[in-house]
Amino acid sequence: MQVLFCQDRLRQLAESDPALPEQEAFRALLDHDMKAIHALGKQGVFEFAFKVHAGMSVPVFQQQARQRTSHLRLR
Repeated sequence: MQVLFCQDRLRQLAESDPALPEQEAFRALLDHDMKAIHALGKQGVFEFAFKVHAGMSVPVFQQQARQRTSHLRLR
């Protein structure tokens, strides 16, 4: 779930910052390149997680997560 949220949020950030997709970690995630994502290791993966959550309060995260997952049916 967290990865899906990050991917969606990263697309939004890339629209406002055209340089973002030029960075290896972000490009790999945007392209769903699992081989490249795996090659980044933990630090590389956390780099994009930190970017998408930077400056976001817990209530804002919860609201956005609900909006992005409202169509999913979790069991």
